[in-house]
Amino acid sequence: MSVKAWLRELGVTTVAGFIACGGRTSSVADGGTGGPNGPSSGGFPFTGPSCTSAQIDPGCWQCIVRDCDGACVTRDCSAFFQCFCACPAGDTQCEDGCNGGHVTSTCQACLDGINTCESGPCKSSCPVTTTACAGADCASGASSIEMCTVSRNGACTAAYYQVGSQQFTCNSCTDTSACQMAAQMACH
Repeated sequence: MSVKAWLRELGVTTVAGFIACGGRTSSVADGGTGGPNGPSSGGFPFTGPSCTSAQIDPGCWQCIVRDCDGACVTRDCSAFFQCFCACPAGDTQCEDGCNGGHVTSTCQACLDGINTCESGPCKSSCPVTTTACAGADCASGASSIEMCTVSRNGACTAAYYQVGSQQFTCNSCTDTSACQMAAQMACH
């Protein structure tokens, strides 16, 4: 399983909007407590500009650390997360560059082991988040418009439209008219 797939399994819905760290404000770059030595508040142990908008459920992370050798993330995958989190928010070129030499076979084995463990001891603590998108080409043919829903344990938690690299967030899963209109305007 890739690092990005592992993050999606933990509830991270977009890679560009990555991981909030349980309310901590320290960062890896400034030597704060959220570095590779482990979390100070029980939250995900890395922070930075690309690690601020989505959240790994704190109960899930604590179960992973306790029951799935989650310490291997800080021990074996810190190079990837230090690189990734330091990227400017939304800079997918920087984020993708972190996959190169930063995802070692040891890190990959760590994430594979956690993924297997999650479906066992941490199944009830780690809600399953999925994103489903459907779309069509824009009238101009230059890009496409997609409507996406984010669900947690089968219940919709968010909705958005995407046109090319632009994202239009909806007010709720049922209040999608304003985001749909904005996306349709961008699609022409």
